Amino acid sequence: MTGCASLGGIQERYAACPYDRLWKAALSTMEEHPVTVSNRGKGLIRTDWVETRVQGRPYGLFSREGLGDKERFRTSLILTRKNAVTVVRLSERRQHWGFRGGSRIYQWYPVEPSQSALRGIMSTLTTQLEQHGCVVD
Repeated sequence: MTGCASLGGIQERYAACPYDRLWKAALSTMEEHPVTVSNRGKGLIRTDWVETRVQGRPYGLFSREGLGDKERFRTSLILTRKNAVTVVRLSERRQHWGFRGGSRIYQWYPVEPSQSALRGIMSTLTTQLEQHGCVVD
């Protein structure tokens, strides 16, 4: 088995575990988020957008505060079976609502995913799997 990878907004682990157990643990881990897609056959769990408040990002010559600054994110968890292991991929799309200027003063625009949020979800899933005797790397 290969070690974990973290590329941009993706966390990846390898789990030696019965697929049914892995699927149940994945659903349990994602239950605190609004799940919109749950397809066991495709190994896909996807959440709806979740909005959160963030510190305003300054803009303009006088570094004014943006109004109503918020971010939203959606998370996808993909399980891919490969022989005796399952590849667990967790990814996040994150957008910021803020001042952009021009004709569309405020709009959603992409920002970097939250690595701490991804690590937290992956840690919860890993803990659940290890408690059931699975090997996660």
